[in-house]
Amino acid sequence: VTIHRIEANNPTGLRMHLAKLFTDLSRQALSDGHIIVLEPVVSLTISGPPSVRGTLSGPVYAEIVRHRRGFVASSDLKDEYTFEMQAFLPQSHMSGYASQIRGMTSGQADIH
Repeated sequence: VTIHRIEANNPTGLRMHLAKLFTDLSRQALSDGHIIVLEPVVSLTISGPPSVRGTLSGPVYAEIVRHRRGFVASSDLKDEYTFEMQAFLPQSHMSGYASQIRGMTSGQADIH
């Protein structure tokens, strides 16, 4: 459903009609079983020296997958000085995560 413009001489009546419209549409969608709920997802790269590889591959990986409902797309040694992990997390689970990563890696990892 796309609504481009609404004009009303009676705002109260309009609100009542819109409420009924959305209620009817919601019922129809529920009965059809075609509802998909989407949420914003953040792509992030966590990088640090090879010395934090174990922490990133172990506890950080587990935190992403088990507690933050994310997934790790890749984790590789980018060059001899940098280990890099690419992950995707729901935006709603990002609060405080950068601080937690820095704490787990003693400040050696960065999040981009």
